[in-house]
Amino acid sequence: MKRYKKMIFPVFTALFFPMIANASLTLYTTGWSMYGDNAYEYDGAYKNGQPYGQLKYVANPDMVAQFNKADIVAWSFMQVWNSKDPNQAQYPIPASWDGLMHFSDLWGELPFEASWVSLPPETNEFLTFCRANEGACSSVQVNGNTGVKELFTYTDQKGVGQLNSFGAFIHSNKYTAKRIIAIGGANTVSNKGISSHTFDAIFANQSKFLNQFKAWMTQFKNLKGVDYDFEPPIDSQTGAQLLPDAKTLADYNHLYELVKASRQTLGPDTYISVTITVNKEYLAAINQSVEGGWFKQIAQYADSVNLMTYDLHGPWSQSSDPYTSIHAYLKQPETSRKDEFAINYATDSVTEQVLAYGMPKEKLQIGLAAYGRGFSGVPQGEDSEHPGFEQPWAGPSQFTATYTNQEGMLPYKSVDRVINELGYKPYLVRASDVENTSFVTGAYLYSFSAKQFVGYQSPEVVKSVCEFVKQKGLKGAIMWSADTDLPVSNAHSLVAAYKDGCN
Repeated sequence: MKRYKKMIFPVFTALFFPMIANASLTLYTTGWSMYGDNAYEYDGAYKNGQPYGQLKYVANPDMVAQFNKADIVAWSFMQVWNSKDPNQAQYPIPASWDGLMHFSDLWGELPFEASWVSLPPETNEFLTFCRANEGACSSVQVNGNTGVKELFTYTDQKGVGQLNSFGAFIHSNKYTAKRIIAIGGANTVSNKGISSHTFDAIFANQSKFLNQFKAWMTQFKNLKGVDYDFEPPIDSQTGAQLLPDAKTLADYNHLYELVKASRQTLGPDTYISVTITVNKEYLAAINQSVEGGWFKQIAQYADSVNLMTYDLHGPWSQSSDPYTSIHAYLKQPETSRKDEFAINYATDSVTEQVLAYGMPKEKLQIGLAAYGRGFSGVPQGEDSEHPGFEQPWAGPSQFTATYTNQEGMLPYKSVDRVINELGYKPYLVRASDVENTSFVTGAYLYSFSAKQFVGYQSPEVVKSVCEFVKQKGLKGAIMWSADTDLPVSNAHSLVAAYKDGCN
């Protein structure tokens, strides 16, 4: 492309921002990746799709190689019981469980347990663990026979458990990365704001939660830490983040106290991180929640603060995003449309804001997304070099289950297939620094026939992010998520691009 979207990106020198030798990578992995048309099965777990009780172990060398490129791998997500949550109050959940972690998918996360076959050795270990940990191996799930949700307990059921994804993750001796558990996660309409209810229960039962987590670290020798993924509450109808208010200040103050107590209870060698929203109004409120500044104070106890510098744009609100946009820019382009977006900032300005609050740069990580956000009903527009860019849209992108299982989203691992099989064209949005050196700030796909636009982060974008991380002297980056990237043996893998470009 000869023409490019221009903006100014300052050059930082090692004189002011010392180059870091090795940028860290925290990689999130999910239990639900075991399912679907493009399952990401855990190495050492039981093979999906086998007749029930006929166990076959998975060999996934691509997963092993990918995890070993990361410094931290976070199991996502664990929740805790909260009997005061109206959605959980429908079930016979004892109040004594409040604040205690539990598995969410007894069939997927735990090993096979039955009375009519010889049990694998890992089952007896989990049975012992579950009997000793109240509520940990219980979950509200759909009864396959009735189609109705009910409270299941692993130790009470025969035929519960099959895939053992968590067991395979936590017990494997093949991984060099530290393994941690991520608590909370996103609040959505479909999960009914479960993450907010989780943290409400943790804040009200902090000592109980931390004592349980410490016991889990004793039980699972490879469990080395915790990530508190604390995301704002949402409107239960629209899913939009609620504006910060007095409860916001109280919640982030509680989060600070939780991290401080976590360090005291779990010890100096435990990896403790906090992952937060990057809404600029929220960042200001967060910093005000603790005397002396939240970011500066929490850095005394956390190994890293992680900024989710993605999902800033998407097909969820035409009032805030009237035109197509890439959801994860390094810097928002200086275009004629810029001021029409509700969010017209990106990774660079968010990072500057947090550093200005006194956050040590060597403990700050920014976000990378191994997925794209897509729009449908997008006209080509008049810019032949950037068709579909910053154009009106009608709804979220639509692809068949071969490529994605969620409208408006495309896993990064499907990008090449969409290009090769569906004829989408890739485009880069470039920028220039003060020395007129060109770099890539964003990437997108466009289909002239389908009239769809998908913004994403390409290896070229990751290379620019690496330069930013090194020039700023940041700790590194987080990436969501392992199952949506390509194998690291693939030249287009984002994990591989990050490790090659940042180290």
